[in-house]
Amino acid sequence: MGFANELNESPIFAIGLSKIFKNLLLELAKCCYFLLDDKYVFEVGGKNKSKMQIQGIKNAFLVKDDIDLGVSNIIPLWLFGLLY
Repeated sequence: MGFANELNESPIFAIGLSKIFKNLLLELAKCCYFLLDDKYVFEVGGKNKSKMQIQGIKNAFLVKDDIDLGVSNIIPLWLFGLLY
C-alpha cells in the first residue's frame, strides 16, 4: 500500500511527495509540475491523480504513488527511487 493511500492523499502529503521527487531527479518548474531539460514534464500525485493537468502537453508523464506498474505515460513513483 502506498503512502498517499495511508494519508488519504492529503495536500500536505502531496507537497512532501513532490519534494521527494524533486530531490531524486528534477528541478521544480513554475506551474505545479517538474520540468527536465526544458523538454519533459512530470506531474506527481497519488494513484487517483488524473491526467487533466498534463493533457495536451507534449512529452508529459504522470508519476503516481501506490501503483505497481505503469502504462503509456504513467510511471510508478517507486521506479524513481531506483535512481537515487
